[in-house]
Amino acid sequence: MMISYLVEFLLILLLIIVNTTLSAYIPQFSPSFGKQIMKENASKKSLDKSKQESSPPLDSQLSPTENQDLSQIKKYLSVFGYLQQNVESFDDVLDKETISAIITYQQNFNLKVTGNINDEFLEHIAFPRCGIPDMNLNHGHDTLNVSWPNGNKWFPKGTKNLSYFIPESEFTLEAMAVLRNALSRWSKITKVMNFTETPYDDADIKFGFYNSNDKIEDVVVGFSLIILQQSSKRKLGVIGFDNIREWVLPSEYLWSWKFDLESEAMHQIGHLLGLDHSYDEESVMYPTILPSQQRRVQITASDNQNIQQIYTQSNPTSAHIKSFGFTRSSSVLASSFLLGFVFLFLFN
Repeated sequence: MMISYLVEFLLILLLIIVNTTLSAYIPQFSPSFGKQIMKENASKKSLDKSKQESSPPLDSQLSPTENQDLSQIKKYLSVFGYLQQNVESFDDVLDKETISAIITYQQNFNLKVTGNINDEFLEHIAFPRCGIPDMNLNHGHDTLNVSWPNGNKWFPKGTKNLSYFIPESEFTLEAMAVLRNALSRWSKITKVMNFTETPYDDADIKFGFYNSNDKIEDVVVGFSLIILQQSSKRKLGVIGFDNIREWVLPSEYLWSWKFDLESEAMHQIGHLLGLDHSYDEESVMYPTILPSQQRRVQITASDNQNIQQIYTQSNPTSAHIKSFGFTRSSSVLASSFLLGFVFLFLFN
């Protein structure tokens, strides 16, 4: 069994080595991006207040404005699908493309739409969140054989059961029960998929922790990926939780700096079942962990409706959220960001 884990790890490591030419595209966020953004919040107050409160047409934004450290915000907007730019072009200029990306973000999250970097916007992007982009996902397996979840097309059509593996070396018995309960809740409420626990080698879905190695911004707490095994052409789902976080169980008190394991599990399982992010704050698929809603585990009526729509379509895809095509440069960026996680599952 140990050999199997080692082989899979070496395959992932090999992908990283083979694609070192893409290393220049991997977003190098500061290890404390969220905290940095909050500090910059104060400095942004020096901007013209009329710009903070008004929403001028994009056509009037003809003269780019330079703002210190805007490049970090551009990286955030690009990584999460709002800004279609190559990472090499990130600068501190507030151009029309960035203003448009900010407006889309504000619209999606029901913030005041200004197109400006105001306090509300800065506070929101500093909240912890899922690592999967909100839009413009790279759905292909043509690069690196790794992608974000692609609806339920990653497993054969008509599949009614997915197997999973939870490593005892990674999770306590109580935590393992929480993950099983999350899978069971999705199965019982939506009735679209059953889940069976199996050994590592047979599992369709594998849970584990990853080490970000400070190569991604610290707002991300978890993610899910699809890995295409070249030898068998089989696709596997991976759910990873950030190893540096302090995760709590449903029975434990949830402090502001701790994270609810069940909530993140529900969210990532939803991705593997085919759901994209929802901007309904009550939804388990809401991408951001709000201070007022750190624990979100109940599948809402809209969540169920969205997943039923996916599984009743003749050509299933996650259709409840707007999706756009990827350019080549943004595809490279998304694929490189996947490697930026450098997830290390420490199975024994």
